[in-house]
Amino acid sequence: MPEAGSSKPSIQEIAAVYEQARTDAQGAVDHRLGPRAWERRDELSRSLCPGDEEPLLEEWGLPRFSAPGGVADADWQGAVDAVSEVLARYDFGPAETVVDRPGDHEVQFRDEYGAVLLFGANVNTILSVRTGCHPSAAEDGGS
Repeated sequence: MPEAGSSKPSIQEIAAVYEQARTDAQGAVDHRLGPRAWERRDELSRSLCPGDEEPLLEEWGLPRFSAPGGVADADWQGAVDAVSEVLARYDFGPAETVVDRPGDHEVQFRDEYGAVLLFGANVNTILSVRTGCHPSAAEDGGS
């Protein structure tokens, strides 16, 4: 996956992988809990990473997806297990609990490149991804 001479995939390459991981995680939630009306809630955000490395590194916040309604407390662990199974195929680590209160749940998954996929449920169910820092592909010209 990394470009020749690069230790990390380009931001464009890895963003496509993470978008697919998020889509597959949505499918796992739908399969476990029943179909949800997922909607894109925001746009791609881009920022330069600190440091003076060449090439410059970027971090992207991929569009967040949300579906109305939370997840029943009794169903939460099953939903996390379903998402965990999918994300393991993309080399994400185990779920890390961020919030675990009745009716309010959030876990995050990390990969070797510093990406964080957040899965949460309260009033809505959400999935979002931050990429970690990656070089921009030369043809993109950076940000």
